[in-house]
Amino acid sequence: MGYTNNWHQKDDFTNTEFNKLAKHTKKMIKFFEEELEINFTQVEIQCISLSKNNFISFNGDKQNDLDHETFIFTQIKREKYDYETDDDYDDLGAFNFCKTNRKPYDALVWNILRKAYQIAPKKISIGNDDGVRFHAL
Repeated sequence: MGYTNNWHQKDDFTNTEFNKLAKHTKKMIKFFEEELEINFTQVEIQCISLSKNNFISFNGDKQNDLDHETFIFTQIKREKYDYETDDDYDDLGAFNFCKTNRKPYDALVWNILRKAYQIAPKKISIGNDDGVRFHAL
């Protein structure tokens, strides 16, 4: 199955909150690539203040078989899926996950989720397969 990071997004991130997260992500990608010599594929950070489609997306190093699932974090809480109950979606938020199989880019995925929680702790709960959990306040 693979190692998984997950999060519930209770609400949309404001432009200011998302811009902080995007700026942090760009800085961390540069750090991981230069200092830790970890490569990423499919890196895309779209952050346009007036857009409703702002997102952060990246995967591990495909060339060296260190990719797995693409991490995608959106500014806007996604719509409810058919399999979700209204109560869970409304109370917990939209459930999202990224299976990294503990490949090197997992550290960046968790770093971005921790930063998102730090920026907007009322809007997101995060967790991983190690049992680490931070719940929305």
